[in-house]
Amino acid sequence: MNKQDETLKHALVVRDYHAQYSHPIAMQAGDRIQIGRRDEDYQGWIWCTHSDGRSGWVPESLVSIDGNDGRAQCDYTAKELSAVTGEVLELGEAHSGWIWATNSRGESGWLPIDHLKVE
Repeated sequence: MNKQDETLKHALVVRDYHAQYSHPIAMQAGDRIQIGRRDEDYQGWIWCTHSDGRSGWVPESLVSIDGNDGRAQCDYTAKELSAVTGEVLELGEAHSGWIWATNSRGESGWLPIDHLKVE
């Protein structure tokens, strides 16, 4: 086991989650985006639309905002991960109530932290 493997966190899915958006926004650092509304349930997330027409929730900390326009500060995708109760996931970065996770099939995406029990 290498040092990186020793620091990985895992979580058990305690409540099913089904991805809400089939073609969410994906952006690269420097991309221009339109800024929409802020999420009322998860503070720190804003609805953004890319020039290719795809939209999705983006952590506000990853976008520089100027009125209704914005620019991606880093590469990002709003892809969500569907997960079922009992599944074990490898965890990545977290933002305002959501966490990037990877399942045993190598599929990755965002899901709400409150659907997980961190091991």
